[in-house]
Amino acid sequence: MLIELCAGGIDDCCLAESRQLRRIELNSGMPCDGLTPSAGLMREARACFGGPIICMLRPREGGFCYTHGEFRVMLRDAEHLLSAGADGLACGFLTPTHSVDHKRCQEFRRQFPTQELVFHRA
Repeated sequence: MLIELCAGGIDDCCLAESRQLRRIELNSGMPCDGLTPSAGLMREARACFGGPIICMLRPREGGFCYTHGEFRVMLRDAEHLLSAGADGLACGFLTPTHSVDHKRCQEFRRQFPTQELVFHRA
């Protein structure tokens, strides 16, 4: 079983490295239950943590039912985070009736066919 640290900032990432943790999920906005981190934070996290880093993709607090525009932003954020050194992405997509949005999950996988994707507890 893999247990990862939910890192909310650069200090958490450095702590994870010093404790030899195997993987982190990088977030910002922890008081909002985790939001998409900046590419700058990702670059700094990569500089201090040698293990895999999975970045949260969540553009706002609240539910996991996203508008078309929010989904497009998430795709662009994913590109920037992967370019900044992320090893994978954590995201969750729900329909307005709170079911898994399989269409969006499939579209996301098509956009990032080789990346590790973690379905977040949406």
